[in-house]
Amino acid sequence: CGPVAGAPQNWWIIVPNTLGITIAAFYTVATYRLLKPAEKASVTKTLALYAALFAAVNASLLLGILPLSPQDAYGWMANLCLLFFYAAPLTSLADVVKSKDASSIDPLLAGCGVANGAFWAAYGLAIRDPYVWVLNAVGAVLSTFSSGARLAFGDGGGKAK
Repeated sequence: CGPVAGAPQNWWIIVPNTLGITIAAFYTVATYRLLKPAEKASVTKTLALYAALFAAVNASLLLGILPLSPQDAYGWMANLCLLFFYAAPLTSLADVVKSKDASSIDPLLAGCGVANGAFWAAYGLAIRDPYVWVLNAVGAVLSTFSSGARLAFGDGGGKAK
């Protein structure tokens, strides 16, 4: 018996993603008290959005009103959440280009986003699973924009943000 009855189980996807969610939740809880009030509100809204999306998909599946299999419904939901994850750093990209200061972009995080997206996209292509490769390929490209901005503009002469 797996997470979705009758769905194929791929432990190469389940284990690292469960670990990633656990680490992200720990990081969010551990650092929440250090955030400014506006940042706390943003984190709270994001978590509420994810919880509402998860609840809506689950309720729709249980009531039989979603014309998708559970695997497809969760695949679409996961990809929507993944799109939010990869697109989040782009919200500050206009400011970076305008100020020609990319000190707000962590180069290691941006580089890891490129690598993460590229490796998962390659794995998704290898197993022929579009739920894995499509959005991760998009994520690798989006993360490349952040990495490119950091390379192009640097840290703005050492100015701290």
